[in-house]
Amino acid sequence: MVTTFFIVISIVLILSVIVYPKARHYFLLIFVKHQKLTAAICLALVVCWQIIFVLNVHPAIGFDAGAIHEGLINTQDIELRTYFGLYYNNMALLLIQHALATLFSTTSWLFFDLMTLLVVDLSAVLILLTILLLDKKRIPLAMYIESAWLLLFPTIIIPYTDAWVLPFVSGYLLCYVALKNKKFKLWQRSVFAILFGLLVAGTYFMKPSAIAPVIAIVLIEVIY
Repeated sequence: MVTTFFIVISIVLILSVIVYPKARHYFLLIFVKHQKLTAAICLALVVCWQIIFVLNVHPAIGFDAGAIHEGLINTQDIELRTYFGLYYNNMALLLIQHALATLFSTTSWLFFDLMTLLVVDLSAVLILLTILLLDKKRIPLAMYIESAWLLLFPTIIIPYTDAWVLPFVSGYLLCYVALKNKKFKLWQRSVFAILFGLLVAGTYFMKPSAIAPVIAIVLIEVIY
């Protein structure tokens, strides 16, 4: 329902900009001429929406996310032990969530949904930093894209590896871009190289398929 509403509104806005010159004028004024301010406001509003959404929608999730959550409170279950024996890649997330549960003394779904929201938005920040290093003029466009992505990203209520691995991926991409940036001194790039390796290792242990960009990076480096 929400996706349908968003698509309909988007189509109406696009048609209005195309058909009506006055609407096009205001669109260019707001979203192009004042793009820095508008993009920042859009992103801030989306973050507010995310918080409201999570505070009101934080259901108990089954499947893998549910198994990890159950592992925090029921450590003697034989089926859970079997599950983690078969899907041992989820142990990394279980240990991270266990550390957070111990630190904050809670295992509620709301808490871990808020943590999921935090890591997803952290990933978005890291992406912006990456684009800042590549071409700072593209930051407003990136913020527009991230606003649309975060607005329609339902995984913020699913505390699972699909969301929790994102800052690792964004982090090693940022480190790679920084490593290739000649503006940084040799020792700084050495630090980025070490962080790159650590983040790639963390990514592999949490979600092996998320190292696909690393394979692309290696291929690019070999070919070019």
